[in-house]
Amino acid sequence: MSQVLVDSVQPTLPFWVNDVGQDDLFSITVKSGSSVLAGGTLMGKFSGGGSAHLKYGAYGNGHSDGTETAVGILYYEVDPRAGDVLGSLMVRGDVRSGSLIGFDSNAATDLAGRFFFV
Repeated sequence: MSQVLVDSVQPTLPFWVNDVGQDDLFSITVKSGSSVLAGGTLMGKFSGGGSAHLKYGAYGNGHSDGTETAVGILYYEVDPRAGDVLGSLMVRGDVRSGSLIGFDSNAATDLAGRFFFV
């Protein structure tokens, strides 16, 4: 049986290292915000009451709303400027840390054990 290469029509993801399926993706709701979030952005999960704790936003170590803890990496660009949007969150895998947006030593600690940084 011969193998056929298929063009997936997906953009190249500079932060992802193809590890033959050893990564996990989850669908998430990205909370409305003021800017487009690129693939490779570190994400945190909002804390607090109501439905906010079910949503995600860009990680920032200095935040105090739950997103100060990195929980994963946004897989593709999303535009939450007009409201909440669906996105894909990578929660385990091999990635190039130099290509991640928002990566710092605290994020590396938060994600240790789930990601291998090259």
